[in-house]
Formats: sequence, C-alpha cells, structure tokens
Amino acid sequence: MDLNQNSFENYSQVSSMIFQAVSQGDVNAVRQYINQGGDVNICNEDDKNTLLHASVIHGSYNIAVLLLNKGADLNLKNRSDLTALQVAKKLHKDGFILSIQLSIRKRAEKELKIEKDRLIMEHIAQRKSRHPGLSSLHEMTRINLENAHSLLRNLENETKRTKKLVKGLELQLSVVEGQMLVEEMNEANHNLGSSFSLGSNNAASKECVRCTVCWEVPSPLVLQCTEGHVLCEECWDRPELQLCPECRVPLDMRIRNRALESILSSSRT
Repeated sequence: MDLNQNSFENYSQVSSMIFQAVSQGDVNAVRQYINQGGDVNICNEDDKNTLLHASVIHGSYNIAVLLLNKGADLNLKNRSDLTALQVAKKLHKDGFILSIQLSIRKRAEKELKIEKDRLIMEHIAQRKSRHPGLSSLHEMTRINLENAHSLLRNLENETKRTKKLVKGLELQLSVVEGQMLVEEMNEANHNLGSSFSLGSNNAASKECVRCTVCWEVPSPLVLQCTEGHVLCEECWDRPELQLCPECRVPLDMRIRNRALESILSSSRT
C-alpha cells in the first residue's frame, strides 16, 4: 500500500488509508507513513480510535510496538472514553497489555531521569552563582585531576614497555657475553695448541657449567634462567620447579645457552 502523502487530496483520505493499513497488519505501510512525517496519534473520525487503539482491536501487534516506539500518546481516549490500554484489557489481549505497560514504565523512568538531570544542573548553576570563585577552582581541579590520571596511565604503560625492553637487553647481553667467551676460549686453544678441558685440573670451570639442581653437566642442551644460572633440560622440565633455585626468578622463559653448549661439545671431542 503506497502511503505517499503528497498524492492524497485531504486529511480524510490519509486517515482512511492508514487505518486500512492497520486493519490489514501492513507494518511497512505504517512505518512509511510515520517516516514521512505522519501523525502517530491520528484519530478515526467515527469512533475517535487512534492508530494504537486500532492496532489493539485488529490484533496488529507489530504495528502496536512500532507506534509505542514512535511515541504514541497513551492517554488519548476514544469515543467510548477508553485508552488503548483499557481497550486491550477489555479484549483480554495480554501481549498488548504487557507492551503498553512496559512502555508506560519506560517513559516514566525517562521523564524521571530528565527531571533528575534538570535538578542537578539547576543545583550546580545555583552553587556556581553563590560561590563563583570556589566553583571555578572546583572545575579546574577536576580537569587537572583527570589529566593527572591520564598521565599516570601513560606512565604506567611506558614503565611496562621499558621493563620488557630491559629484560630483552639483559638476555641479549647474556648471549653476547657467552659468544665472547666461546671466541676467547677458541683463541686460547688455538694459541696454546690444546683444547679446553673440563677435567680435574680445571675444576672451577667445570663447576660453573653444572646444573644448579642435580649438579650434573647438562647434555645436550644447556638452559639458564634470566640471571644466567645453569640448568639441565631434565630438571628444567620438572613441573614442581617454577623458580630458579639460586636467584628465585620465575622460569617462564626457556633460554638456551648456546655458548656453553658449544664449549661442552668441544670438550667431549
């Protein structure tokens, strides 16, 4: 049904067409009528029923919900002096009763909130007029506090990123120092014409590459905590071992010490 109001000759024709759409349950036609600026509270000239009255009488539930959402007046009465809610109760149409009652409640809550906001703004205005100096100071302090909170959040985020950077650089430094140790040992072996040994004549060197848990020389992998303390793979994988036995840092990052692996590998050949 086309409800383009520009094609209607008079109000009576508009009324007839829209009430016919309601009786047929044509929700799209009613939506088109409202979106084009049609009166959501238009009344039938004969019985003074509004569109909401008509939707209840004809059982057009979707149209009733649409009209309620579009702000249909719930206090309008027909020629029998009945509101749409009273008509719904008279016809025992529970779904319509519930929808209209919910709409009444929502509108009351909205009006209450509007009134509450109005009173708050009025109170603020009165307070500012009585204490203009303090009000200005209060507003300035509030803004400064919000800015300080924002700055604090930014600093906390920056601190987290810096800590991650420091941890990564410490790990990188440990790896580089291990590589330097390998280079120094290889150079010493080349100059002396002998290989690096972990025998009894070099007990101090052997001690430094023993697992801090089982006290065995790690093989084939040499693992370490972020502070550089050595563990073998078997001890690292123990579920009860959550912290380094030496420095108590969390063992949440599996770090291989490839430098010591290389040294141990060369000492076994």
